[in-house]
Formats: sequence, C-alpha cells, structure tokens
Amino acid sequence: MMYPKFLSSFLIIGCLLFLSACSSDDKGNTNELPEKTLSLTIEGYVETNSYSDVEVKLQVDDTEFYGEVDALGNYSIDIEIPESQIDSFLRAEAIFPVESSIRLVSLLGSVRTLLEKSGKDQVLVRTELLDVNITSLSTALSAVIETANDGPIISQSQYELAYHKIDASVAFAIATSLKMLINDSLYLVENGLSLPEKFVDIYEFATNYSEISLYVAKVTDTVFELFVETKKEIVREEGILASSPSELSFIADSYYLPSQGVRLILRENGTGEINGLMDSVDITWMQTNNAILIEGADLVISSSYNEFDSSYEETHYKISKIKWLSEGSDLDLIVVDAQEYEHSPNGEYKDSVFVDRTDMAIALRSSGMLPISDKIELGKLYSLPIVTTPSEIINPIVEITPEYTVKVLDMRFHGSYESGGNVDITFPEINESGELFEFEKSGVWYLDNDDQIVVEMPNGVKLIYCFLNYEYKDQDWVFVLEDFEGKKTARFYSSFVQNFEDWEETEISGIYQLIDPKYSFWWPLDHYWFELKTDGAVMIISAYDSDLSGSLEDDEISMRHGLWKLNGKNNIEIRQYSDQSYKDCDPLSWSPPMNSDCQLRRVRNWEIFNIVNDQTLHVKSIFQFFSKTKEENITSDSNDSGLILESTLIYHTLVEKLSERPITIPYQ
Repeated sequence: MMYPKFLSSFLIIGCLLFLSACSSDDKGNTNELPEKTLSLTIEGYVETNSYSDVEVKLQVDDTEFYGEVDALGNYSIDIEIPESQIDSFLRAEAIFPVESSIRLVSLLGSVRTLLEKSGKDQVLVRTELLDVNITSLSTALSAVIETANDGPIISQSQYELAYHKIDASVAFAIATSLKMLINDSLYLVENGLSLPEKFVDIYEFATNYSEISLYVAKVTDTVFELFVETKKEIVREEGILASSPSELSFIADSYYLPSQGVRLILRENGTGEINGLMDSVDITWMQTNNAILIEGADLVISSSYNEFDSSYEETHYKISKIKWLSEGSDLDLIVVDAQEYEHSPNGEYKDSVFVDRTDMAIALRSSGMLPISDKIELGKLYSLPIVTTPSEIINPIVEITPEYTVKVLDMRFHGSYESGGNVDITFPEINESGELFEFEKSGVWYLDNDDQIVVEMPNGVKLIYCFLNYEYKDQDWVFVLEDFEGKKTARFYSSFVQNFEDWEETEISGIYQLIDPKYSFWWPLDHYWFELKTDGAVMIISAYDSDLSGSLEDDEISMRHGLWKLNGKNNIEIRQYSDQSYKDCDPLSWSPPMNSDCQLRRVRNWEIFNIVNDQTLHVKSIFQFFSKTKEENITSDSNDSGLILESTLIYHTLVEKLSERPITIPYQ
C-alpha cells in the first residue's frame, strides 16, 4: 500500500504546480488568480517531562502555527501556506513555561518533502516521519545539525548536507545531558552542573559547541553512573524510537556504521551478515513492535597476548537490537543495544561479565554509495585504506617485538571503468632501525555487480572499496572489505588523492595544528600543534584542560622541541630527541652518533597529498618511536645504528596551517 500512497501524494503536488503554471487565457493574458494554498496536518508526540500547558510551534519562514499538547503528549496542527513556499523549511518547537528553561526542537524538512511523505490524506504521522516527535533526542540532533551548518537550517539542501556530517555519538551525549538537566536539575545543581546562566534555554546551550562539550565532559566525570542510566532511560521510553525508519522504507538493506566499525547486512529472508575489523559472522534478525532483534552478531573487536602467562584474550562486541531515531535520504540514525565482554579462546580465564552498551550510530544505506567514477580518477595517485598490515619488520631484533601498523597504501589505477585494468600498489617495508623501503607491485582492478571497485593484490588479498556519502571530520569516508581465503574483515577510513605540487622549503615555516578542538568534542580545549622555524628548529606544543575548568593553566600546557627538514618534494620530516631519562635535549646533529647522550626518539614524516583552501593539509603520516640501545640486552648483530625501533604507524591525518597560535600561552 505504501507505493500508491506515495505516488498519489507526488501527483497531487505535481498537479498543483502544473495548474498554477497554466493560469493564462487563450489570448496569452495572465489571469490574476489567487495563489493556490497547500494544506498539511502534522501529528506527533512531545516529551513533556510531566509539564502541563506545553504547546507546539511549527514555523515555515516567518509564518507560525500553534497547537496544544494533550495529557498524553500528543499534538495535531493544521497548516496552510502559499504554494510558492513549497520548498521552505519547517521546524517544530515545543514551548514550555519560561521558568523551566526547556525548549525542545525538531527539524522536519521542506514542505515539499513533508507532503510527499504524508500520502493521500495529507496527514503526516510518526510512521511516515519519525522527526514529528519532539524530544531530547530530536533536540540534540537538531543542535548538532545546525552546528554543522554554522547556523539555522533554512532549506532541505542545507539539512541534507549537514545531516551527512554529524557525529551520532555527540548527539546522543548532548541528548543525555539535556535529559538530565530536565529530570535531575536539583541533583545537578548540588554537583555544580546547573544550566549556565548565560543561556536562556537548553537548546541555546546545546548549539554552543564549546560550552556543551565542556558540560558533557564534566557530567561524565562527575555523575557518570547517572549519565549511563539516563541513556538507558531514553532508549526505554515509549514513543521516542521505532522498529523501522518509516512505512515508506524497506528494512532489508546493507547498513554502514562507521562509529561502530561494522557493516550490517539484513536480508529479506531474515538472515544477514556483519563485518568488522577482526571478524565477520552470519546473523539472523526479526522485526518486533519495538526493535529489530538480532541473533549471532558476536564480533571480536580486539585481542591481546600476555607474555607473562602466555594467555590470549579477545574483546567481543555483541549486538542484540537496533532502533531508529531518524531517517534521511540515504542515511539513518539508529540506536544500537549491545554487550561487551572478554573471552579466552584457549580457556585460560572464564568469560568476563557482560557490560551493556547503548550507542547511537550513523547508518548509511546502500543507496548512499557514491559512483566510483566520481571518486577515482584513472591515472592519479591515491592513498587508500587497507585492513591488514601487508608486511612485517625486516630483520627484527629478536629480543623485542616492535609494533608495525599500516592503515593505507598508495595506489594508481590504469584502464577503463567498463573493463577494469591494472593498479600500481606501493608496499612499505621497515627494517629494525626504522629505515623505510618501498616496493611497487602490480595488481588487478575491476567493478563488481554493485559498481564498487575491487582490487586483487599480488599476495592474494581482495579489497572491495565502497565510497560513502558521508563526510566525517572534513574527510570523505570509505568502507573497505578485505577477503583473504574466505575470511572477511573490514575498516572505515579516509581516502586521499594526490593533487599537490612541489613545495619550496621557504614556504613551509609556520604553525601546523594537528588536533582541532572543533573535532575533539570529548576533549575540551585539546590542542596539539607544531611551530616550524626558518632555522630548522621545531616547537611542539600540547594543551589539555585536565581539570575541566574551562581555561588552560600553566601546568596544562606542554612545550617540547626538535628539528625538521624538507625530505623530498612534498615530505616534511620532524624529529624529537631525548636523553636516557627521556627528557628533551639538543642533538649534536640530525642523526646523533651512537655514543651521544642525546638520541632520536620520535620521527614524523608528513607526505602532503592535498591542500584544501590553502590551509588544510591531507597528510599521509609515518610516525615512529625509538628506544635507546641497551647493548647488554641485545645480542643481535643486525643493528648497527644504535637505535631500536619500538613502533611504526602509517596512517592519514589532517593538519591545519594557521596564521597564529590557536591559544595564548600564559607564561610567554
């Protein structure tokens, strides 16, 4: 029944616009007919939190419509607008008594979109659009969307663009904090966590990114148990979440969940599959009135080996159910109920107690996959994610086990989109002294039945890339599925394209920020930047508001130093040195001799792939950590550099070039 209803709605809108366009007589004179009006009824639920005299305001441009909320929290409002406003955006607000400081918001969409969803009866209800419910969750989501938009949403295109940039975990944390401010205000006041006086209501507070970030950090630090319980309460409350996106959407689909690191496949026959970083399993699922129940979704998400007792332990993540909060054009917001526990496959220890986890997640549908021709230009160099590190340390020192992780590889595609072709893949290898060697090998690529690019590597590994219509932290996001001898693992990560010309050394000096507070919701006032001087010196400055005071004190700012140089046409190398006690020191040279007290400790290589807006650098980074040689503990004669490599990580990062320091350092 959903398709006739949807088509009839679409035809009604089309006829209205057609009749309006054809209002002229046979002589070509325009008749001055009154403008057609569009009618729509919106019915939903308000999370009243035991307040009475609550009303709902619907706003289209400068026109407002009001309706009362009944004792059960339901509202119904009729609106009529000129058809010229069909693309205007509609927002809903629940108005509470002024002294409560409560204002709940929900962003509904353009009038055109709402009419299409409402069907033949032109009554928009919860089963057609979840956002008609005005709750703490919808309020937090609206705040995050308008923050991503840098201001109020006034069009459907703005809404969709911002919706595809949000961090669902941030929205859930804000919703939980708002719910606590409403229900537990006295308790929060006792703990110094009242609504700051500068804000008129909780929505104004929620849209102030820096202030709400600091507040969430204080809440989770001070009253963590209440925070966790409130999250569970939100999920349990009736009328807020649903077991499906809407009656216009199918449930069976592939869902990409970047924050959970998994792809969830739900098939029409009740079977499915879930792919994660270390594991893939088959599942079954069924829909109930309250949720999608999932069986078998038990994934290994991490593992550790204890050399002391030779024990091996896995961390498992087991999804049990999902519910929907909101639905976009190809991206939904869902709440995931799961459990986490520790397991010893060899039986050294008993399984740990299950720890409940309730998370909100972005769920991108299969329709949110972008065409490969839009993301991969043949002949250009790309840095693309992989799942498993493709090599090991060359000639490792037997007494230590250095960590070596490669998250990305360079690839260049040749051929055609129709028939595929060859791909040049650069494989990095590291020896025990930290020296990098690169080898280029050839693989094969082609498009599969879903028009996703498949790379067959020379070592037998098959990589399937899905480019997502989701932008996280100003980076295009990619899902890669690795298939090796039938074992499937997966990763979500960014992709970079090489569009950078040669850089002159005289252009490099300046301030480069590695961590931007706008990306660090969970770490207020977190800063990390490098100051590259013209003389080859570098100052490395980090800051963190450890006591959550809202300001940085002298002891919360760290300053270290080192050296840098241009290492190739687009590669900056930054080195840090320290003595035996790991205190900063000034080396005798770029590579100090073995008998020097001041030795190399950290090396960062930044390979610049792209520069966006002359400010944001897309960087493939190689980060290495070294330890001082302990000759009495090392019997291997393969190492003559005097250094022991402890770890190497090859990954992507964003670096922002600034014109001045991001904060003022108090004692300078």
